[in-house]
Amino acid sequence: MKKKHTILIVDDQEINRHLLGNILAPDYYLLYAADGKQALSVLRNADKPVSAVLLDILMPVMDGYQVLEAMKADPHLSAIPVLVITQKAGSEEELLAFSLGAYDFISKPYHPQLIRHRVDRTIWLMESTDRRRRAESRAMTDPLTGLANRRAFEESVGGFLETEPEGSAAFLMIDLDNFKTVNDLYGHLEGDLVLKTVSKALQGCFSPGETVARLGGDEFAALIPHPDWEKLPQRLEAICRSVAALEEKCRVACTIGVSGSPGNGQDYASLYRRADIALLTAKRMGKNQFQIYSDIMNHPVPMQMRNMEWLLDEIEEAVLITDRETREILYLNQPAADLAGTEKRACLGKECYRTIWGRETPCPFCATPQQVGTGIHQCFNRSASHGKIFRVITQMIEWDEKPARLQYIWDITKENTARKQMDIIFSSLQVGLVKCEADGKMIVTDANDVFYHMIGCTRSQFPSLYGNSLYGLLSAENVHRLATRCAQAVSDMKGFSQATELIVRDGRHLPVIDDISVFEESGKLYCFHAFTDVRRSKQLWESYAASRNGES
Repeated sequence: MKKKHTILIVDDQEINRHLLGNILAPDYYLLYAADGKQALSVLRNADKPVSAVLLDILMPVMDGYQVLEAMKADPHLSAIPVLVITQKAGSEEELLAFSLGAYDFISKPYHPQLIRHRVDRTIWLMESTDRRRRAESRAMTDPLTGLANRRAFEESVGGFLETEPEGSAAFLMIDLDNFKTVNDLYGHLEGDLVLKTVSKALQGCFSPGETVARLGGDEFAALIPHPDWEKLPQRLEAICRSVAALEEKCRVACTIGVSGSPGNGQDYASLYRRADIALLTAKRMGKNQFQIYSDIMNHPVPMQMRNMEWLLDEIEEAVLITDRETREILYLNQPAADLAGTEKRACLGKECYRTIWGRETPCPFCATPQQVGTGIHQCFNRSASHGKIFRVITQMIEWDEKPARLQYIWDITKENTARKQMDIIFSSLQVGLVKCEADGKMIVTDANDVFYHMIGCTRSQFPSLYGNSLYGLLSAENVHRLATRCAQAVSDMKGFSQATELIVRDGRHLPVIDDISVFEESGKLYCFHAFTDVRRSKQLWESYAASRNGES
């Protein structure tokens, strides 16, 4: 059934209103006004939205031109199409009406069929435009929160940069802290409610002309054109406080990274990348804070992260942090909770050997602080309760100012795919990682940036300087010793640790502890070396010296 629209007929002559009404009455609801002032009142107070106006020009009190001007200035009326009633097509009054926003014209004397056709076409065209506009709006809006989506934000940033290539703007990356825990503990429906609440809070932090968007997941962004850079830190602090103060069952906070145009870039990709670097820097420094990008962030000073939970939440393999003495669980990610077979919150504060491994006493394979020192320790656990073999890498850390044990656990009964994630963790701990073919030649197939920094060369320089082999860094004596021990390790499929020296680019001998493991990947054997610079601590240096003396 065709929808019946409402038409307003405005003419000071009653006979004209009557004639037009008779023509349109079968297909439309009709409203009438005898002058311009009355017409505006009807438009603003009508019970049903008016789809079109038929407007005479020459009227007392307020003529048609004045009505057009008033409608054009009123945002609630400006979208209503107006068909102007004229005496003569192509007259000057039509040109003036067009300039004031008229949509079409109806000439006297009236032709009923032509009038119905013009009114029908006008409403159809306006509805088509409105449908297209709504579709475009949906395509630019995040359906969950009602904020602008990634596409809309990219276009907003691109539009500003195109219009003002040298204009000042602040580009904000906003990431919720620990949001994954909300979904894990309370479910995705609760997580969606949190995202909606946070979105409303963020909207209240920005002014008209500033864009705030949800890029996806728990990642938001904002563009502030022409910011007051001196007062921006106070605004960023206020945004963090607004999110942290939300009275939700699942308390969250946010971390913000900021880049600026034109200094940090004049295109979307550059501003995004630098804001993301600033965001990660802020995450490393403890979350619920902000950082504004500076060039030094591209070369951060090596440091132990005070809080790595933002990273550990994303690791696909099990990560466990326990009190060093009591072995009570301080943190675990979802894969570790899956290993325990229960919810994360049910594990916190419980002994890891009971909760994870199903034992009544501490695990005999678990490394002690004395065994680990300031390096890393590798061991293997054949778990009867799980029916699997796990490799466990242990690092002693500080967690919330408590001495703690960080353990990275993965299943080695199937092919391991976590090398890259280990690289991320150990790089943050300043351990040089090298993956070599276990064929006796020690050809390097992969290494992290920490390793190249240790030996004083770049990734591209290594093949030409050292023949792309780990042996190029060792003396003849150490080459023979490493080859012998690696051959035995490959035979036994068992790792080991040794003290050795790397001959770095400037000829210095760098003392290191080399923790070596053997693993299979895609049917091929590899040796995995974790080099720790022993100069980092007195304790590790003493361990290195004792190891070397024992060998001699």
